[in-house]
Amino acid sequence: MRARPALSLMLCAGTLTGCGFLQDMAAPHAAEAAPSATVAPAPPSPTPLPDRVVASAVIGDDRGFPGPFDGTVTVSVRPLAAGLPFDLGGSFGADCGVDAAGDPRYMAVDITFENRSRSVASLAATLAAVDTAPAGDRTGDFGLFIESSSGDRYCQDGDRTPAADHFDVANSAGGEVTVTAYLVTEASVRPDGATPEDAFTDLTLQLTGLRNTAYSAPELVTVGDWAVRGFSSGSSCQDDPDSICAGLG
Repeated sequence: MRARPALSLMLCAGTLTGCGFLQDMAAPHAAEAAPSATVAPAPPSPTPLPDRVVASAVIGDDRGFPGPFDGTVTVSVRPLAAGLPFDLGGSFGADCGVDAAGDPRYMAVDITFENRSRSVASLAATLAAVDTAPAGDRTGDFGLFIESSSGDRYCQDGDRTPAADHFDVANSAGGEVTVTAYLVTEASVRPDGATPEDAFTDLTLQLTGLRNTAYSAPELVTVGDWAVRGFSSGSSCQDDPDSICAGLG
């Protein structure tokens, strides 16, 4: 919106004494004007907590190294958040029996597959959250849900707190793709005195059954398993050298 033209100039043109009188009245008292109130600066916004990498591994074709396929898998967790994960769709709360009044919390888990192969490759795996707390020390129920682009509704099989799910993501040569899983818990299922963070402290994330399901290399006619070549963080799961495990505590 444009500002209105200053009316004082037009009034001065028709009534010379009037404008002069106003100016004379204003000048002697200019120094006596009340000091303007000092506005306290707004406190700085808190710095968001960074994502935390809990596992990072180099993977390759299990039929030989170096082979036609290789890449990296990185598992990172975001800070605990209040509410429900919006990426799971509007019906998630109702379908899975999660009450917004029950103080739900969630933790996002990002699994990033970087394809360093010379052709299209995929990462298919089962992601599970395993409770490693001693018997009787469970600090709340939780469910693990992997985001889906297919529009599938969650909890339709009756399991409202699944501890595992499967995913399969493909990626072009030299590309990177991320799939996100959500660990969800409710305050109403936590023992007295337990904090929201306690529900995830004793959980270990497990990526097992790593497979490459892309038929993109002419010299390969069948899908193959991924072999884990090394870790920069995390480790293989017990008795499974080609798996990836990382604790959340």
